[in-house]
Amino acid sequence: MKQHGRKSTAALAVVSSLPELRARAPADLSEDERRIWNTVVATKPASWFGEDTHELLRAYCKHVMAAGVIDRQIEAVKPELLCYAGRLKQYRLLLDMRDKQTRAITMLARSMRLTQQSQYQPVTAARKTTPGGAKPWEE
Repeated sequence: MKQHGRKSTAALAVVSSLPELRARAPADLSEDERRIWNTVVATKPASWFGEDTHELLRAYCKHVMAAGVIDRQIEAVKPELLCYAGRLKQYRLLLDMRDKQTRAITMLARSMRLTQQSQYQPVTAARKTTPGGAKPWEE
């Protein structure tokens, strides 16, 4: 309840809370990795990433960067050259590497509760996925 009139000296002596600072990217990350870090941190409340999650977030940024490099390698492959010796094997290796990076990114994102899935309670998830419409099996 709000006090009417002048504030007491005791009330004036209370320090209001300082704004929370967002997790800062480690200096050893590359510029692109820092950009990923800052983008992810900006999507969550300031207190979301405690010091105990910084290593997970650091690994996440590195995996996202590695996945980008692998994606560019895959995009550079010309399909007509896959019939030559060793090219198809190299292409499959790149696809396997991308799969491993994607799995690592997904695991880290889930651990830090970055995914949309983490926003729902198991009990209410079904209601949120079918907003007011008929259930898929009823159509």
